[in-house]
Amino acid sequence: MPKGVKAPVTPVMLRWARELAGCSQEEAGKSAGKDAAAIAAWESPDSGELPTVRQAKALAHAYRVSFALFYLERPTPDLEYAPVPEFRRIDPAAGGVHPQSRQLRWMIRQAQERQAFAIELLRDDESSPQEWVGSASLDEDPEAVGRRIQDALGVGDDEPESRNKEQVLEGWVKRVENLGAFVSRYLPGGHTHWFVKPSEARGLSLYDTLAPYIVL
Repeated sequence: MPKGVKAPVTPVMLRWARELAGCSQEEAGKSAGKDAAAIAAWESPDSGELPTVRQAKALAHAYRVSFALFYLERPTPDLEYAPVPEFRRIDPAAGGVHPQSRQLRWMIRQAQERQAFAIELLRDDESSPQEWVGSASLDEDPEAVGRRIQDALGVGDDEPESRNKEQVLEGWVKRVENLGAFVSRYLPGGHTHWFVKPSEARGLSLYDTLAPYIVL
C-alpha cells in the first residue's frame, strides 16, 4: 500500500481514542511522526485533514485500540469505561489524586474488557452471583471479617511458611479463583513499555457480584 493513502477516519473517534488513552496531542504526534498541530487538524471535523493509513495505525497502536474503531461515527456505550480511582500503592500518602498514566489506563481498560466478557459468559450459562461479594461492612469487627476470609480460603493460623514468594502468591491466587473471582497478573516482560510502575498502582479490584475481578 502506498505510504500516502489517506484513511477516511472519523475525527471525533480520533479525539475520543486519544483522550481515552490519556495521551496528549504532543505524545500522539510523536507516535505518528507529526506535530501536535497535525493531530489537532485530524481531530477537527472542519479541517478536512486526514492521516494516512500508516499514521492512523500508528495512533491506534499508541492508544491501544483497534484501528477499525476510527471508522465509527461516534463512540458507542459499550466502548466507554468507568474510572477506577483507588488502588494499592507502595506509599498511599504519595498517591493522591493525579492523572493516570497511559499504562495504568490501558491496564484498567483491558481488565474491564475481560471482566465484561466473563460476565457475558456467566450470564449465558445462568450462573448464580457470588454470595460473598459485598458480604462485609465497615461496621463489622475487622478481626471477624478476617476470620471469615481465612475460613473461605481455607487458611489456618498454622499455615506453613515458604521462602519461595512466587509459590506463595500462586497458592493464594488459586484459592481466590476457587471462590469464583478472576485474577490477572501484569508482570514486566516483553511489554515493559506498558508496565505500570508499582509506585502508581500495585493492584486494584473491579466489583461485580457475578465476576469479581482482581488485578495484581
